[in-house]
Amino acid sequence: MLPLGDNNTLRGYSQDRFLDKTSSLVNAEIRYPIYWRFGGIVGMDTGEVKNSISKMNLSNWASNPVAGLRFYMDTFVVRLDVGFGRESTGVYFNFGQIF
Repeated sequence: MLPLGDNNTLRGYSQDRFLDKTSSLVNAEIRYPIYWRFGGIVGMDTGEVKNSISKMNLSNWASNPVAGLRFYMDTFVVRLDVGFGRESTGVYFNFGQIF
């Protein structure tokens, strides 16, 4: 089963909120500098899971807006993201890039 939900897929939905055999996911972000090594992001996460590829379509995808802060170090990135889902709001603190 392929999961969608949580910090690397649909930020703003609980972990593994959507499960099925086939998944599609789009994470889009606009990244901008703030000051020194700090940056910000605004974006959108959207995705869908279905039993097979033939049943997938572009309607009824789960989606949510995202905002976040980044601290850029020499070898990795510290991320603080907030995803605003229909069912919940998720706050995520991670190291490294999503994509």
